[in-house]
Parts: sequence; structure tokens; C-alpha cells
Amino acid sequence: MMVKRLLFTFGIVTVLCGMRDPFQPAPDRCQLAQLRAWQLHGVIESGQRLAIIRDAAGRWHRVSVGDTLSPGWRVTAINVDETEIATGKACAPSTWRWKRKGTQDEEMDSKRRAL
Repeated sequence: MMVKRLLFTFGIVTVLCGMRDPFQPAPDRCQLAQLRAWQLHGVIESGQRLAIIRDAAGRWHRVSVGDTLSPGWRVTAINVDETEIATGKACAPSTWRWKRKGTQDEEMDSKRRAL
């Protein structure tokens, strides 16, 4: 009987200690808030394509397809004007594209704007 009580108490304490505070925001495991701060500055093509990316802290990264960036993102494609990464299946969005500065975004830039 004493063993059952101890196991029950241990089970209750374990469940209660593992619960998340519902009033705090959920942890950003994918670190998606950083995505907008990273920038693609150029692409080098010498046998394989390398993307030159600057992170939120101002550090420079030279990456190729298949490389993993520090938050766990994986580089999936490098084109002349953009680089695509996979953020993870559990993240939304699961892919992200950085466009090189000075390139046109067809959807945004093709619309006429009145001044």
C-alpha cells in the first residue's frame, strides 16, 4: 500500500512539474523570429554555388546546399538571386527564402503605386 502511494505521489509531482505556464508565450524552438533579420548578400559560383549570408548578430556565413546553419536550418537551394532553407517539418513556414538585395520581387514590385 505504501509503495502505491509513493508511486502515485511521484507520478503527480512529475506531471505537475512538467507542465508549461499557460500565461507565458510558447518557446520558439524554430527561432523563426530571426529569419527576417538574416540577409542574403551575394552568391559565388565556382564549381558549386556558395551563398554569402549575414545573420542577426552581423556575422557572415558562407554556405552551400546541404549546410546547416546554427539554429538548425538546412540550406536546400541556392540560386543567383535567392537562397532557400528548410526550417523543419514542425515549423511554420517549413521553408524560407532570402532574396538578394536589389532583386525584384515580382508580386510586390510589379504593382503600380500612386505617389
